Amino acid sequence: MQEMNWKQDVEIDPENLDREWVRQASLFGQYCELLADAHRQLDLKKEKLVMVDAKLGLEIRTNPNKFGLDKVTEAGVNSILVLQEEHKELEKELIDLRYDVEVLTGAVRSLDQKKSALENLVRLHGQNYFAGPEVPHELKKEWIDDAERSASRSKVKSKLNRKGG
Repeated sequence: MQEMNWKQDVEIDPENLDREWVRQASLFGQYCELLADAHRQLDLKKEKLVMVDAKLGLEIRTNPNKFGLDKVTEAGVNSILVLQEEHKELEKELIDLRYDVEVLTGAVRSLDQKKSALENLVRLHGQNYFAGPEVPHELKKEWIDDAERSASRSKVKSKLNRKGG
């Protein structure tokens, strides 16, 4: 598998959303191509395993004594077949290729998530979400000041009403 750092490639630099967007499509395409290549390698390895197993199966059936079989049965042939070194090596290679496919599948999904995240970040940016408040508010202090002013006005108003009435 071609080495790429998918964990780094899915990170977003919020200070450079324009560059992230420009790069997104080609990055997604690169990982899709890598995934397709990994699938092809996996399919080719599976095909090779089928051919090797057919060759080994035929060899076991033609000369069962060489492999320690008294009589040829499908279960016996399959048991001997999976113990053959060539079969075991190909199985291990298949396991490694399946892992590569899964990692690349995850990378492609992550890049799709990155696209959604970029869309939302750009939308938020367009709504000035990241712009800080012009004047910080101390709501509790403002509420207390308003309450004190209101209480003072009420006192003055009631004194005026008593003097005038």
